[in-house]
Amino acid sequence: VSYNMVTGTQVAGKGPTGDLLNADEYADLQWLVYENDGTVETHPLYGLSTNEEPSMPPWAANTDWYDVITDNAGMQNHDLTLSGNTDKARFFAGLGYFRQNGIIIHTHSERYNARFNSVWSLLKDRVKMGENVTLSYRSKLSVPNLSESSPVLTGPYRSQSIIPVVMSESVSGFWHNFVPGEYGGTGIAPRLGNSPNTYADLTRAKDNTYHDIRLIGSIYVDAMILKGLNYRSVFGGTWNNGYGVNYRFATYENSENISTPSLNENAYYGNDWVWTHTLTFNRSFGKHTVLAVAGIEAIKYGIGRNLSATRNGYFSDAVDFRTLNNGSAIAAANSESYTPTKISSQFIRADFDFNPREWGLLIL
Repeated sequence: VSYNMVTGTQVAGKGPTGDLLNADEYADLQWLVYENDGTVETHPLYGLSTNEEPSMPPWAANTDWYDVITDNAGMQNHDLTLSGNTDKARFFAGLGYFRQNGIIIHTHSERYNARFNSVWSLLKDRVKMGENVTLSYRSKLSVPNLSESSPVLTGPYRSQSIIPVVMSESVSGFWHNFVPGEYGGTGIAPRLGNSPNTYADLTRAKDNTYHDIRLIGSIYVDAMILKGLNYRSVFGGTWNNGYGVNYRFATYENSENISTPSLNENAYYGNDWVWTHTLTFNRSFGKHTVLAVAGIEAIKYGIGRNLSATRNGYFSDAVDFRTLNNGSAIAAANSESYTPTKISSQFIRADFDFNPREWGLLIL
């Protein structure tokens, strides 16, 4: 019996913050533009352009968006294994748990896995049987990486520092009257762009997890029919089943908002298998050696189905409500059935060696 544990922490670091303008520097840049092109106007955020320096609105923040959406992330891995043997059997069993939080808030990857394999000898070692099985369950919540919707792009690079993460002042915005405690966003005032409040999006999506379970395994039997003549049969395959949910909240804080909440659910299953039978003859006769293998194999893959459905217009964002009541008023659904593929093959190979000159004969 053995147990192994590893734990550690990933550090998000400072990111691009030092290379980006803070709220005051961004306002000073606007005043430099006015000085260079001679424009006279009342800026919706900083006041009259003829003033000596810009003024900040009372709700103004100095948000470090990279710091807001990242955090140091812990990780841990645990493995428990058991192994043993007798004259007639050997076995190994293992249980594992892995958890890794992402440096982007609320993201994570979690896995439980179990492994078992054994070998059994029967009839004075003339017959051997065994199996190798791995079962795993995974849960994860991830975010896009190298795309426009990546939180690292929409936060640090597209959101201005002046925008507060959470409002501390009451403000009449484009479409919404903000009160303290609500999320801030580009809908507070003009010229803030159209990026979303990345912190709000990540927090709202914290329950949008994906789950799957996967089984991989094989069993075999190997029998010695005569001295040098063995029969072996191996059957193996995979089975997997997955489910994911994505609830999109209605928003109020942005210059371009989502007006209607929606829920999308996705589920799938799939499997494949391969079955191989071989007959092997391997004998030496003085200086002669004969090795011959004949077999048949059957494969089937592409078995499965995928189903996705969407519902719009929830009047409550409570997790229990949207989970228990998503069966009605489906707005759109689609399904996909995979087309199974079957392969059958037969093969034979023979090698003959005569030492020491090593004459050979090969038949395929």
